[in-house]
Amino acid sequence: MGASYVLDTRVRRLRRGGSAEVLLGGEPLRLLRLSAGGARVLDELLSGAPAGATARSSGPSSAASELARRLVAGGVLHPVIQPRPVREGEVAVVVPVRDDAGRLARLLSALRCDFRGPVVVVDDGSRTDSAAQVAEVTSRLGGVLHRRSLSGGPAAARNAAASVLAACEPPPLVAFADADVVPAVGWLDGLVGHFDCPDVGAVAPRVRAGRVPRSVGWVGRSLAAYDSVRSPLDLGAAPASVGAHRRVPYVPAAAIVCRRAALEEVGWFDASMRIGEDVDLVRRLEAAGWAVRYEPRVEVWHDTKGGWREFCRQRFSYGTSAADLERRHPGTVAPFEGTRWGVIGALAAVAGSRRTVSRVWDTCVPNRPESHAGRVGVAAAFVWVAATAVPARALRPKLTRAGVPAPSRSAVAMITRAQLWHAGGLATAFRRVWWPPALVASMLVPRLRRPVLGLLAATELTGGLPAWHRARREPGDAGDRPPLPVVLALGALDDLSYGAGVWVGCYRQRSLRALWPRVAPESGSATGAAVRPSPTGPPTS
Repeated sequence: MGASYVLDTRVRRLRRGGSAEVLLGGEPLRLLRLSAGGARVLDELLSGAPAGATARSSGPSSAASELARRLVAGGVLHPVIQPRPVREGEVAVVVPVRDDAGRLARLLSALRCDFRGPVVVVDDGSRTDSAAQVAEVTSRLGGVLHRRSLSGGPAAARNAAASVLAACEPPPLVAFADADVVPAVGWLDGLVGHFDCPDVGAVAPRVRAGRVPRSVGWVGRSLAAYDSVRSPLDLGAAPASVGAHRRVPYVPAAAIVCRRAALEEVGWFDASMRIGEDVDLVRRLEAAGWAVRYEPRVEVWHDTKGGWREFCRQRFSYGTSAADLERRHPGTVAPFEGTRWGVIGALAAVAGSRRTVSRVWDTCVPNRPESHAGRVGVAAAFVWVAATAVPARALRPKLTRAGVPAPSRSAVAMITRAQLWHAGGLATAFRRVWWPPALVASMLVPRLRRPVLGLLAATELTGGLPAWHRARREPGDAGDRPPLPVVLALGALDDLSYGAGVWVGCYRQRSLRALWPRVAPESGSATGAAVRPSPTGPPTS
């Protein structure tokens, strides 16, 4: 089945026409020069002309399909798969549930609107009265029940379905959906087409915050409105290849479709993990050579935790998984990823603000001479110039060889943009992971209190304001969008809970590796734009 393609939203076409085309983008970020023939093929791919199917096994392939395969694998292109009906015997749905017959009935009713395949409900140790209700709902709505006597968590419950599927003719695809999820009609139709490419091991839809009725209290409505803006399960509106060190480093298992052969190759979910098992599965699929796709055109809705305690407990538990994931997959969990010159430039730009320096200096050194702040500002400006000039000088020859117009100006613009990305990444890491030692230092040294609290407030504003602004521009009921104070207040609570969980998880694992930034000397393109947020928290673009 052929597919059309779209460029990744972050790819820039630096040169078009003539004898070649130059692209900047992909994961990792790099310059890509296409010949005249390659540029024509790219235009055909973007216009909707099918490039032919790619194959995981070796064999002959056309130039167009090979170029499409390489660009998709590099994060430059994304396939646009047309929905198709699920074939008979193609998919089985697995639903883990515990003490939640009401939402199970809602999910199965939504599934049965357009899906007639097998549905396996795994009761993960429900109480006696709840177990009877789960069994009644499963029988009434045409599911197959498998009951576990003891609760082992979502991963163990999903794995328990393997024996049920093996008892009959197992389908090639297995879809997982949690009981607190409501899928849209035809959601599987929009995902199964990705598996026509044998490279693909898993595909996940966009998980959006579900609406709550007006009868729910103010707290519940506020939490749901906040999740509609900054949910850790909602990975945005742009399609992506999923993997470590990518813009979308994970997908939640609340709703995901996997190739059964890929699951069997990696051993399904890790039943010993109650949190982070979905991130672990993505890492193992990636290590085994399978591609994982994020398809935001398909949406499902996920219930929001109903109270403050449940909200904080959920975010805290997400944080505790970071250290365990870093132990299992070293080098893939870092609160910040970037390059040396990018970090230096971002820090120098912040320090170079005379107002920022003056306020910090006034707090830390009362009655200081006015000239000191100016000297610090001048020194920061020199550092910023060096952090911009050195990588730009290394990048300029590459742009010149690629035929990019005005290579010096383009190099400086790219480096400056990379420094902004680094500044955003550092702000995210500080407010989500690094705030505990800063807060302790401010308590021990009173002069640091105002600078630390001011920096926390500034980073929360830089995190909440763009998300709130994007939500205002999206279509929908304006009454469901949260006001900015709610976004900022709940964002601070979210970050504090997650960061506390990260530190507790590090204590349990007796390791601080999940707290350490990943800073490289320089990137392959010398732009230093490889910035990524924490893989178990909400993504930032």
